Amino acid sequence: GAIADPGKAVPLVPGEEYLLYLVLHPEKKVAEDYLKQGLRITEAIVGATHPDVTFSLSALGVLYTDMRRYAEAEALYQRALAILEPNAPVFETRIARLLHSLSVTYAQAGRRAEADATQARAATLARRNVGKHPDMALIMDAFAVTLKKGGKLQEAEELRREAKRARVAAD
Repeated sequence: GAIADPGKAVPLVPGEEYLLYLVLHPEKKVAEDYLKQGLRITEAIVGATHPDVTFSLSALGVLYTDMRRYAEAEALYQRALAILEPNAPVFETRIARLLHSLSVTYAQAGRRAEADATQARAATLARRNVGKHPDMALIMDAFAVTLKKGGKLQEAEELRREAKRARVAAD
């Protein structure tokens, strides 16, 4: 049981590395087809509301944002959040990453206020979980840039320093 890929067998339920490979694939339609296939397979194996489904939803969201299909990307992120948020304490780092990706989608779609609010939510979760995943410091840095642009220089600098301390501690 592998997803058909010329010259390469991949796991039945795609991992994050494979999903990233597909998102970066130069042929966006090919990537979309494989990601949708992976989503269907994952849903068939674990069910449509299982947390593992959110990896495929997020990868498709990233791809759709890249393809400027913002409404579709938003819907996928919202679906993934609806799966994870009922068990938020267990999935806070994943929720933070989803919120950050959703904020990027909003920003690229020109929805700045929603982007900033969503990014603030992501940063709050990232701050609470900064030592648990390397992306948490990156999310904090991204929000620090937003704060700086909004004239909140002291808050931005404090958040940036906190993210830097977390990176140093992880090394």
